[in-house]
This record gives sequence, structure tokens and C-alpha cells, in this order.
Amino acid sequence: MDSVDDLRQRGNHEFQKGNLENALALYSAALEKAGTNISARIINLCNRSACHFQLEDYESAMTDALQAWQLSEESNVKAAYRLSKTYVALEESDKAVRVLNTALTIPDLSLKEIES
Repeated sequence: MDSVDDLRQRGNHEFQKGNLENALALYSAALEKAGTNISARIINLCNRSACHFQLEDYESAMTDALQAWQLSEESNVKAAYRLSKTYVALEESDKAVRVLNTALTIPDLSLKEIES
């Protein structure tokens, strides 16, 4: 039986190959297996959001990114990035700016994260 991390890594492999539907299924399975593991949920929600975004399903991408952002208590840079990208795609730039402004206040951000 695959672990959460195994499912995520397999999903990453499928994503890199462009097999987005397979990646979605693997990230969804990882989410089911993650249960109450908040960290694993955030990572897999961000990854699944990226799949939805690539498939131009911006509403689903936003839903997953928003859930990751909320689970992280607005402290996960990747979730902020995914969420702001989907807001821009949905032509809700004001929301994207608010998320990014909040992300810039996250303690211990690296210079690389701030610049990106």
C-alpha cells in the first residue's frame, strides 16, 4: 500500500510528464490518505491546484489553493502563490494582491521567496 509521500511523488512524476489527469488522481488519493496530517494536506492541495490550473479549471484550482492557504493559517508561500495565480486567472486581481500582501508578512520568509 502506497504512503502519502509515495502517492505525492508519483503524482509529481505524472505532472512532469504532462499526464495531468493521472497526477490529479494521485494527489487526490494522497489527500484521502493524509487524513488529519495538515502538512501533507497542504502540499497535496497545492499540487492538485497546479494540475487544475494547467487544465484551465481555475475554479477548482482556486478551491484547492484557498483550502491550502486556510489550512496553513495563511503562512504557506506556495499556497499563497497558487491562490494568487488563480485569482488573476479569474480576473480577481484585488484578491490576488491581498493574498500576496499577507504572504509578504509571513515570518522567516527567505529572500528568494520574497523576490518571487
